[in-house]
Amino acid sequence: MAARSKESILDDPLYYLDFVQKFVQIKTLSDKVYQGTVVTVDPKSDNVVLVSHSDGKPCIDIIMGHSVQSIQICSQASGSSLQWSLGENLLKCLEDSDESAVSVEELSARKQRLKVWLSKNLITVTEEGNLLKLDDVLVIHPPYGVKQCTSSNQIILGKVQTLVQKLYSQSPS
Repeated sequence: MAARSKESILDDPLYYLDFVQKFVQIKTLSDKVYQGTVVTVDPKSDNVVLVSHSDGKPCIDIIMGHSVQSIQICSQASGSSLQWSLGENLLKCLEDSDESAVSVEELSARKQRLKVWLSKNLITVTEEGNLLKLDDVLVIHPPYGVKQCTSSNQIILGKVQTLVQKLYSQSPS
């Protein structure tokens, strides 16, 4: 498939679908060239998410849609092996090496310490398996740090993350 200019791409909003799960080369307006497998494309902004390897390690690049000058397919990946490869690479990219080496005992201690801390701060916490839940509004996943707090309510998320940060900054866990 030949490279297309940004102007012709803007006329066809479904154009980027042809690139998902394919190894591509993207050239930006600043003449920077990216290569990798397209994971997804935001149809509104045309931002492209690529997974590639840098120094033998998986790497995620997000190329802003407005900066794309051209995009070209270099090779087509095979279905199931690509899915496995992308999944493995994304997990490796997102995995925090410090937290992945935490023992089961340490996880249990962190969970209990955080639960007590939140209770002292008048926050009702329930356990559901290895998760800590705050009234179905916020969930804290193992290893129970700031990055593991998830919520759709940004105000609550920010306040709980601040509390979690204060707990771990008081003394080493």
